Amino acid sequence: MQKSSVIREIFFPIITFYRKIVLSRIILKYLSSIEQTDEIKDVMNFLRKEPPRLYPYFFTKEYKYKRINIEYSKEKSGYYFLLDNKKLFLKKSFNKIQCQKYIVGLLLDLDKRSPHSYFADDNYIPQKGEIIADVGAAEGIWALCNVDKCDKIYLFECDSEWIESLRATFEDYADKVEIVQSEISKFNSDDGLHITIDKFFAEIKKIDCIKADIEGAEIDMLCGGEKTFTQKVSKVLICAYHNYDDEKNIKNYLAKYGFTDISTTKGYMLHGISRTSIKSGKAREPYISRGLVLGRK
Repeated sequence: MQKSSVIREIFFPIITFYRKIVLSRIILKYLSSIEQTDEIKDVMNFLRKEPPRLYPYFFTKEYKYKRINIEYSKEKSGYYFLLDNKKLFLKKSFNKIQCQKYIVGLLLDLDKRSPHSYFADDNYIPQKGEIIADVGAAEGIWALCNVDKCDKIYLFECDSEWIESLRATFEDYADKVEIVQSEISKFNSDDGLHITIDKFFAEIKKIDCIKADIEGAEIDMLCGGEKTFTQKVSKVLICAYHNYDDEKNIKNYLAKYGFTDISTTKGYMLHGISRTSIKSGKAREPYISRGLVLGRK
């Protein structure tokens, strides 16, 4: 037996026990110390029966990666998932199982029961003829769901592998989809790798909706986008879970920029529970957060 297999057989039961028993108790103790709303009680009910996970809800058990049908394109040398008869390409470095697991995460985010769903509130679903921007597009599933009805879509992504996938996914929509390989930031760099929202949209009159998921740089985006968010944007969906205070800080910026209808998606995401952090001994104290901050004018 290979050494890696032996290690896995020894440590996997230990990690499973830690997650299911020890970590669940730690999180339940934490949750019992905060206001007992119906939403908190739902999370606690889940944790009494299931191991902790990012989305602590029973509906997640409906999604199994082995059931995901992934196809391989010889022409593009990569795997894709068929979404409403449109091919969503994934990174070429992903093997089939990685693709299946990744798609499960995307489908969870499409589910209206998810705290991370961009489609949970009908008021924030892009409408026919709108101009939208996907900041931190990754594979581009949100844009692909809206591409047929929107007039223009800007996709911002700095990962070169995802750029290649996005070009394959949207090659039939080149007339309306613009892919921008830059990192949205609070400053502009001479090499163009960092750019502010204000600089990019300086000559564009309006943006109907901006969706942003940029791994904790959401506040930097808002800092560098005062004119755009104040004068041009009417709807936003911004991830609020990468940093502990993101929800509060994002809401403050949106209020400052004139958004009057500010809310969050329902439910909670659970943090400080990753297997990687547990194995490394660097697990964070558990905490919950909302998935998205929503804003309208």
